[in-house]
Amino acid sequence: MAVALVNSKVCKNITTCTTGWNVTSGNAMFVFLGNGSGSSPPTLGVTDGTNSYSVVGSVDQYGAHIYIYGTILSAGGTTLTVTTAGTWNSIVIAEFSGVT
Repeated sequence: MAVALVNSKVCKNITTCTTGWNVTSGNAMFVFLGNGSGSSPPTLGVTDGTNSYSVVGSVDQYGAHIYIYGTILSAGGTTLTVTTAGTWNSIVIAEFSGVT
């Protein structure tokens, strides 16, 4: 199966971002945080409670603070809410199928 974007959402200047769709178990979920005021690396709270998110990429220099977290979803069927301690210029949530 080819990798395909299932859905994504962009939230601006905020601490919380919620998907507008029910996520699917077995898919990959990525959370991108851009230029925020939170800790480095930021603490990421996710409502699914069953998945462990790992930092898969980051840039933290020259005034740029960008973090990418990822996981393979072990549970699904509900929306997903991401919460951070500080305000971020951009929070992007993206779900992909076909990632192994």
